[in-house]
Amino acid sequence: MDWQNVSPKFNKNNLKLHKSRGISTIVGGIIFLVLLTSGFSSFYIALDVQKDTINTQREISKDIVQKIQEQFSISTSTDPDNNLLGIQVENQGQNPIEISNIWIINKSATETPPYSAVSIDVNYDDAFIPAGHGAPILKKTPLYMSPGEYDIKVVSVLGTIVTEKEFDPSGAGGAILTGSIVMDFTTFEFCEPALDDCISNSTDWATAWDGKKHTAYIWRINLANKGTEDIIVEQHTALLMLRAQTQGGGNLPRVFYMLNDTTTSNEGPIAYTDHSKIIPKDSTPVVFYFGATATGGATLELTHDNVAIIAVDVLTFGHKDENNNGSYDNPGDPPYSQKLAFQAIRLL
Repeated sequence: MDWQNVSPKFNKNNLKLHKSRGISTIVGGIIFLVLLTSGFSSFYIALDVQKDTINTQREISKDIVQKIQEQFSISTSTDPDNNLLGIQVENQGQNPIEISNIWIINKSATETPPYSAVSIDVNYDDAFIPAGHGAPILKKTPLYMSPGEYDIKVVSVLGTIVTEKEFDPSGAGGAILTGSIVMDFTTFEFCEPALDDCISNSTDWATAWDGKKHTAYIWRINLANKGTEDIIVEQHTALLMLRAQTQGGGNLPRVFYMLNDTTTSNEGPIAYTDHSKIIPKDSTPVVFYFGATATGGATLELTHDNVAIIAVDVLTFGHKDENNNGSYDNPGDPPYSQKLAFQAIRLL
């Protein structure tokens, strides 16, 4: 055979077959790339959604915890001259609070359910209240009340709502926004009788900041009266201590009742049992001592048993000396009570 004269022979069918295979490979590659890109895109989108979901859950959980920890009380009054409304908020929680708005619901006899209600935003400058402090929230938002009966609701940014029911502006005249009695938290001190000399003029008294768990102390604080009548103090006046944070739980109350005064011997444990102490209306500071287990008790109460952060309130009970004779006249002198939330200590 003569190979020099042999040459490959191609027909049209062979050329068409090769062209079809080439086009199929290219199209398949393109489809694969599209599917691959779509898969990666879906994967990254899913990761983004999951990340956003986790972040949202964290923020929601944080808000829920903060709302659970948020605790505050309110007191309302009006100026007797012009019925200007005042609302005092006391932050009794561990964290600062921000007040969003108040609702005033008119429940007067001329109204019938559903009662008329109005919402008022609290000015930003008045909205923030640190932990353990109180402040008026309407300084920048003057509101003048008409006679009647109202429910007043104070709402925080986190959604906590505290209500004062059946507030009557006509019956609130003359009240001071924070109550008649005020305290100086810088004078809050304690002394341990088992180790120290706890007479009133001793230098063994220390600022109540870090104390010891399961320990008997005598506590003292200066109170003053900014009202228009002297307050005659009653024996149920006491310090209330609540565990805000502790190993194993919180909010277990401990009450430290008022003690008698003395400057010549150890301060107690002798509980105050009569109406001999007066907080004068001239704002003169008066020293109060606390620590008894009960009214008339002969022993000192112990602090909480565990390491803890403690919220401290002063619960004051007494009577207004309306006839200004310097003594308690039953039933002539009307009762008076007030809570002052002001301090926190640590037990180590």
